[in-house]
Amino acid sequence: MSSSSGLAIADGHAIVKMDTHRHLENGRRTPNSNSASDETPRGSALYRNNLLIAVGFLDLANALDFPANVWNQIPIPIYAMILMGLGGGCMILAISIGVWDMFLAVQNVHFLRSERSALLQQLACEDCVCDRALIRACLDMNRRELGWELLDRIALDFSMTVSAFLVGAGTLMAIRGDIATVFKISNLLSGYVGNALMPVYALLNALWSGYMWGRARKHGDAIRQSAGFLGSELVSDLQGRVKKHQRYALALMCTAWVTAIGSMISATKWQGYVVLAPSIVGSISCIIYWRTRLGYTRTACPDWITSEPGFDIWETLRAMKKAKSVVKNLGTDEKCLEKLLADHQESEESLQAFMKTLGLNHAFISTSADQISLDGEGSPRTLLQAQADAEACIMSSGARYFEHNERFLEELAGGLLTIQRNEGIRNRLPEHKPG
Repeated sequence: MSSSSGLAIADGHAIVKMDTHRHLENGRRTPNSNSASDETPRGSALYRNNLLIAVGFLDLANALDFPANVWNQIPIPIYAMILMGLGGGCMILAISIGVWDMFLAVQNVHFLRSERSALLQQLACEDCVCDRALIRACLDMNRRELGWELLDRIALDFSMTVSAFLVGAGTLMAIRGDIATVFKISNLLSGYVGNALMPVYALLNALWSGYMWGRARKHGDAIRQSAGFLGSELVSDLQGRVKKHQRYALALMCTAWVTAIGSMISATKWQGYVVLAPSIVGSISCIIYWRTRLGYTRTACPDWITSEPGFDIWETLRAMKKAKSVVKNLGTDEKCLEKLLADHQESEESLQAFMKTLGLNHAFISTSADQISLDGEGSPRTLLQAQADAEACIMSSGARYFEHNERFLEELAGGLLTIQRNEGIRNRLPEHKPG
């Protein structure tokens, strides 16, 4: 944008930016990218990237029963009693972390089940104008997300929470280990009984991680076969996401098994805590990796594929990548926004079409309505004002919004290519557009 366009809305710029941000939060596609968290307003329908990093420390909390197992003797030293009280108390308090993360996961499950129902209705509708292969790709991604929420979150949270309660109770009871009955119960709770759920979870996780790895491999094969249509840059990005999923699946499976083995050994031997040390680091690392490299916050798939007939996932994905790059470079290149909108400045309709591709059309239109209501003459905004509003929408959304949608669309694209390959659909693969 030129300096003159900035002056054109100098009096109303603060209002435009404020109202744009409000509509971004309340609209269908809400990035909420300016906060440190991925949380969004509860009134909006979103699948949230809200896995708690604190869940990774549950492994550490469950290792705090070491005083009860290391000083399993009568009489119990005073310092051991103090450590038992601290360790057992911390484990009981850590239960709240698992319960809270389960609550967040259940909210995501409700969203995904509702989305799945809507997608199945669209697929069954004979008059549906949407690409049926794209709907099936959305269903496949929905299945993966449901499995991840149920197995990688809820099952893990449940196992760790129950273990923390049982082992924590056993550790606290060990303080009165001089009583024979209490001594026996304490040994059971802080031993094999308290740690029994972890091997069960490790088995489930191994099966699920194998599915995740195999699914990513199929996506990679389909992407390679479509290289001639996609172009080298897009193929590289899509393959990069495939490899990230495979690395995560393998790392998570190994971490779960090391945790299970260490927990069972630590039930009777202190050497088990040495085994648990790398699993604690691995668990925290896996969660951070998911939050920062793979996870995303998104709206429902029908909001994208039914927004207009002929939804072009490739055009949308490329637009998201460009917008993300522009927002990240705002501090070093003041003209990057002007470059992004350069091909869409001939009319407000062209700008609106581009904002619709970015998922920001609702906020873009809303700023126009707000300005008309604030203008005493009720005049519509000029093209310069529309361009400034588009810039305000993009800046208010932030890099995280575009990055999350890029991750979402890359996974959806991998699923779409896989389904098209399996169904022998060749005529719908996009021709590569340079740039």
